[in-house]
Amino acid sequence: KSTCTECPANCGMTVKAYDKVIDNRHTICPVKLEGTAGHPVNDGGLCIRGQSSLTRLYHPDRIKHPMVRDNGGKFQKISWGEAHKKITDALDESKKQGKKNVYLSGRTTGTISEVADLFCQKLDLERLPEYEPISYASIRTANKILFNRNEIPFYDIGNADFLLTLGADVVGTFVSPVSYGKQYAQALKKLA
Repeated sequence: KSTCTECPANCGMTVKAYDKVIDNRHTICPVKLEGTAGHPVNDGGLCIRGQSSLTRLYHPDRIKHPMVRDNGGKFQKISWGEAHKKITDALDESKKQGKKNVYLSGRTTGTISEVADLFCQKLDLERLPEYEPISYASIRTANKILFNRNEIPFYDIGNADFLLTLGADVVGTFVSPVSYGKQYAQALKKLA
């Protein structure tokens, strides 16, 4: 069981995998992603972005080890030890020059967020506010202005008598498309 992070909806996800021996080690190899039945956000559904996110893991051109540019500008493979040393040396040098070192990432939660905090503490980095690649800041701001609630609203489409959207693809990409799609289907069944 896991959580999809392809968008801010955070659908429940079940990872189907098999155990494979690689270099005399047991390695879990994910092969299929599905929605988690009974999850409060998506109840077993998973959109195409969530399902296809597994392709990044096995993409032939994905970065599998640290790389650094050579003098000609081409990437060359280096060891993890070399990469660690380059990073710590660069951080130390910038501190000597009186510069501030910062850490910026996309949205994290749970254990990954705790690991990022520890990383920043150990290396004396200022952790900047996280950015959201798919940001709902304008929705949050509008909700604050209109209803004095600084949050992203969740629409109860399944129990709505009338649904009007102006530019929001509620079953395609808007906020929680899997949940909204399921609710829309339930609403249509009620009309039948």
